[in-house]
Amino acid sequence: MVASTKLSNAEKSTCVSSSALALSRAVLRLHTCTKSISTHSKGRDNVEGPYYFYSGRNMYDIRRPAHDTIVPQDFVRFLGLASTRAALGIDSIPELATAAMMTDTAAGALLPQPFTYASESEEVYTAFTRAGDYLYPAFLADLEYLLDHGVRVILMHGDADYIANWLGGEAVSLALNHSQANLFRTTPYTPLVFGDAGPDYGKVREFGNLSFAVVHDAGHFVSFDQPALALELFRRAMASLDLPMGRGPTNSSAFPFVPDSPLTAEALPR
Repeated sequence: MVASTKLSNAEKSTCVSSSALALSRAVLRLHTCTKSISTHSKGRDNVEGPYYFYSGRNMYDIRRPAHDTIVPQDFVRFLGLASTRAALGIDSIPELATAAMMTDTAAGALLPQPFTYASESEEVYTAFTRAGDYLYPAFLADLEYLLDHGVRVILMHGDADYIANWLGGEAVSLALNHSQANLFRTTPYTPLVFGDAGPDYGKVREFGNLSFAVVHDAGHFVSFDQPALALELFRRAMASLDLPMGRGPTNSSAFPFVPDSPLTAEALPR
């Protein structure tokens, strides 16, 4: 049994006013966010749009035609195999089973349909855009937090990538404000050396636990265009070696992030 509490007219008025104020603030935040998303979408359309509509080149690799399939779709076919679905337990996940239901227009009933994997989804992309994912305000602060807590951060871009081009990546690396930011910004680029091919694989600016790398002859999917180099860079990163040459350790006390010891909610920045 819950005891009832009688409120005076003044208390009721105060409660309603407070609720109305809170609602007004929430609506204002939603309006501001929606307006920002709309403005940002227009800005992206105006800046990126001409390349997409007129260049005839691929957004993931400027060396390729616009509609060229960059990555072979074998993995999509593999994920669609009955044996793979069974091993992953796809058909036993209630949320996926619900999403796979469709209406039989003749009988007006919901009929189960196979839930298929796709390499991309316009619906998911649109949902991220409408949620303000492109305007997420704290990604720089998140990277700064990781850097100042000893986690190694590597920003790697293929020089033929447009949608995540290295010029934007470089701007992000230089905009990060962390304890070693000035030292990083004044550090010159070093050639990226791998195997016996000499310093033709790219360039790296690195200081402390922050590395920014530009990989030559690679698009958005560096591991596809330069698989051996990508694996070697991963090895260097995990072994705390310097990224340009694989010697080390790096000039920092950085340590690799340990998956078995994730950050607790209390440790995350507020």
